[in-house]
Amino acid sequence: MHQEKRELALKMVSNSRFSQIVNNFHNFVSNLIILLGLVAVLSQIDVWIAYLQDYFDFMALKGMRNQGDAAPLQLPETVPCSFVLDHVSYRYPHQKEYALRDVSIEIRPGEKVAIVGENGAGKSTLVLLLMRLVEPTEGRVLFGGTDIRKFGEDEYRRLFSTVFQDFKMFSFTIQDNITALGEANPQGVEEALSRSGLEAKVASLDKGVDTYIDKLYDNEGVVLSGGEAQRP
Repeated sequence: MHQEKRELALKMVSNSRFSQIVNNFHNFVSNLIILLGLVAVLSQIDVWIAYLQDYFDFMALKGMRNQGDAAPLQLPETVPCSFVLDHVSYRYPHQKEYALRDVSIEIRPGEKVAIVGENGAGKSTLVLLLMRLVEPTEGRVLFGGTDIRKFGEDEYRRLFSTVFQDFKMFSFTIQDNITALGEANPQGVEEALSRSGLEAKVASLDKGVDTYIDKLYDNEGVVLSGGEAQRP
């Protein structure tokens, strides 16, 4: 009787040890899989960092127009100032014909000017030159009597609020699209919506101006029609 109990006890101990060994092995394999997964993720992070580093290096590059040794001039404190195109000509890269040829005009402070012409006459090119998005092939563009190339590009372009014929809606909120990710002025946002005729449309949305355009970042985002997208 004692012998049978002893054999039963040994079997129970053996089974317990075997279960423990199996359990430990299972835990080891599980931890190994997690570790291998972490290694794979870490190796992938290195790849992502390499891509991001290329982006940061690119964004840190100084533009060719900002590589001069002279520090950019400050904009005149007495804004608004006059714009002068002084014998300006412009030819797009790899083009034989000039988009603009020997243009000289002055736009005085407070003056409203309408530029009218056929397609290809150079109207958009003239605006690009004023904003310093392109630089004259010949001649100068002056702001307050100073060549605009002597001002810092970012500071100078803050003078403008230009809407070109082509448009692009970003997959951010309606408010971000209006403010271009700048500081939001609720009254200004409302006025922009009112002028564009989208006030009722936005008011009907559950999230209002915080509604995302498209569904890239939010499944509840709104998809505007072509005509609605052109209004802002």
